Amino acid sequence: MKTIRFASTLLLANLLLTVCLLCGPACAGCADSDVWAAFPATDDLTSQGLPVNEQLRNDSGPTVNKDATKTYSRMWQGGSSSWGASVTLTIHPDAKLAADDVQKYGDGLIKGNAGVQVKIGDLGFKTNDLMRPYYKIQKDCLVATFYTSSPRRTMVGDQDQVVAMIVGKLAALTCCQGGSSTQNPPPANKCPVINSSSFSPSKPTPSDTILFTGSATDPEGDKIEYTWSVFDFNKTKIERFTGATASWKNPPEGNYMVRMIVKDGDPNCVDWRDHNLVVLGNQALANQPPTIRLSYSPQAPLTTGDVTFTAVVTDPDGDSIRGGWGHTNTGGVSGGKYPDTQKIPGTSRPCQPARTRNGDTFTWSCRIKAGPQKMTFGAEDVRGGKAQKTVSFVVIDPVGPLDITLVKMPAEYRIPWQTVSFNVVDNAPSGETLTYAWWIDGKREKSWTTGTASWPNPPVGYHEVKVQAWKKSGETDTEKALFEITGTPPPPPPAKNTPPKVKITLLTAKPITGKPVNFKATVTDPDKQDTHVYVWRVGGQMIGSGASASWKTNAPGSYTVNATVSDGTDRGSDSLAFKVEDPQTVNPPPPKKRPSIVKSAVFFHTNVIHGYGSDSKFQSGERIGLRLEVLPSSPQHRIELRWLDPGGKRIQSRTLALRGNVPNQTRIAEDFLATGPADATGNWTVEIVVDGRFDRNATFVLNSPGSGSGSGFARPVRPPSAGRPPSSSGNPSTSNPPQPSSTSGGWKKAF
Repeated sequence: MKTIRFASTLLLANLLLTVCLLCGPACAGCADSDVWAAFPATDDLTSQGLPVNEQLRNDSGPTVNKDATKTYSRMWQGGSSSWGASVTLTIHPDAKLAADDVQKYGDGLIKGNAGVQVKIGDLGFKTNDLMRPYYKIQKDCLVATFYTSSPRRTMVGDQDQVVAMIVGKLAALTCCQGGSSTQNPPPANKCPVINSSSFSPSKPTPSDTILFTGSATDPEGDKIEYTWSVFDFNKTKIERFTGATASWKNPPEGNYMVRMIVKDGDPNCVDWRDHNLVVLGNQALANQPPTIRLSYSPQAPLTTGDVTFTAVVTDPDGDSIRGGWGHTNTGGVSGGKYPDTQKIPGTSRPCQPARTRNGDTFTWSCRIKAGPQKMTFGAEDVRGGKAQKTVSFVVIDPVGPLDITLVKMPAEYRIPWQTVSFNVVDNAPSGETLTYAWWIDGKREKSWTTGTASWPNPPVGYHEVKVQAWKKSGETDTEKALFEITGTPPPPPPAKNTPPKVKITLLTAKPITGKPVNFKATVTDPDKQDTHVYVWRVGGQMIGSGASASWKTNAPGSYTVNATVSDGTDRGSDSLAFKVEDPQTVNPPPPKKRPSIVKSAVFFHTNVIHGYGSDSKFQSGERIGLRLEVLPSSPQHRIELRWLDPGGKRIQSRTLALRGNVPNQTRIAEDFLATGPADATGNWTVEIVVDGRFDRNATFVLNSPGSGSGSGFARPVRPPSAGRPPSSSGNPSTSNPPQPSSTSGGWKKAF
């Protein structure tokens, strides 16, 4: 919160000449005509060399102010060839108050090295600005100020004689002579004071209504007027509200400054309080500050020419930005926070810096005195993001004797055991070569022969660097600098880390739904000392944090497991695709066994084709038959009989077609195998296959000729010359072939 009292001043945009006179109630007897007669006329100024134009003169006043002063003003507006001027007269209560007013102004000038005291009137001061000189003079109860400039913005020089003439004319007024008034001045007005000021909500959006609330008190009980002003980032007033409370509906998105002002009717006595207000959209992202690229030219600036600085500002969010310049030759930024205008200190001539802006490119030009200098540019976006950039440079004087400046690099001076670099700038004419010599701690460095030098591995401690330069004419200059190297040697760089390698193993052979699926990660890391951190994920969901992990699901399908392993510096990972199946698919129930249609099978032998023998002995060389008793279950069946010898070799295979389906009627199917002497003896097998599916086996024993009954399957020996007799077709039949008697041994039931 700030409270200010404004002096009555007239601020002119053009070139002005101003004279201000202050006097009070003691001068109440001064008639207006007497006061205007004391003002300088147009001829008075032109006779002093100030070409003002009578046609452009304007008088205003008198104005009675709340502090009991009475003000008169006369102004000459400047033209294309005429100068501008203004005169103001005010009556003050007494001479002491007039002197206090001038002394306060002078103290500010002297403190800021902006002006000096002059011997005009009773007390007076003037500024150092010779382009627009400003005077403030006190005479008795009168205070006069003087301000002028030329239409071409050139220097107007010393104006002491003009001011002395003006003060002499004002001194003719007798109403202020004789010192202070015998009357007591009226008490000064006391300004209102703000107690509180706020707005809500604190983070508004464009759909909100912002409520402003403030309170203030006046020491004298005067009525208080409240005003709320909303400014955008360019200081343009966009909204104005009145009252102790006010509302702003649907504010647009942006950054604003809200100022609450209170006053009690005295325009010179106000109090205010400012707030930053940011209205962000619902999808607003975090603000990113602007970035600055700062450069200057020429690279070797001289005192005889201007230095031009260029700042290019980029905002990552595309926000609007503002910027300002600050210059110093002592290392700090002058002018406060991002000054809109900045006058360079220590310039070689009076300089009003030329500032321009083209979009987001800012330029600043001025002539600067010789020596090391710094220029800083600051930028700020509409949401408060700030950035600042500084460049260091040296300005040289080309017209004086040889002058060299040693430029150090402080950032390197504090680092031990690393190279320290030095650089020299000079004011020698362009193209002239200088000869250099360097010393470190009094020791000549013979290899350093140019304006730049590097000192590798400087030890800790204080050191002195000295450089001397010569022209061919013999003119020379020397520069010294003391610097310090502190700290300890930097630690060796850490060994290069090797990322771990990861391999996933699926431990569950057949993953199924509802059951845990187990994984294991094998890590290979050459950095044996590393500690590993594991993260397991399936489908983006974390399932574990150890060397192994377990996971289950109720949904069959294809999945991918990922294991990421970190050693604190780098990471390694592996992925493995796997499939989870329904258990009914992995282990289906066994098929239902179909009932067999073969009810019985009987082996028999015969030595006569199509005849049936009664001998129970099966011997090689005989013709062996197999009778099947079949109960059909469908209109058509196919029965395949595969005859295998004791070694499993298929000797014969025959397919029998069984047609017709009469319920509960048994049918007979037969097949025959003619054996020979070359057939192997032992256990023979007949595989019975019904409709492509294995049904069962039937077995019999084949003995060699003359070996006796053996297993009861003996057959007589056929002479070797007889060969193997042909087999019958084995077609199934429903006829009744000869049946062996119940007492004969020619039939052998297989099952």
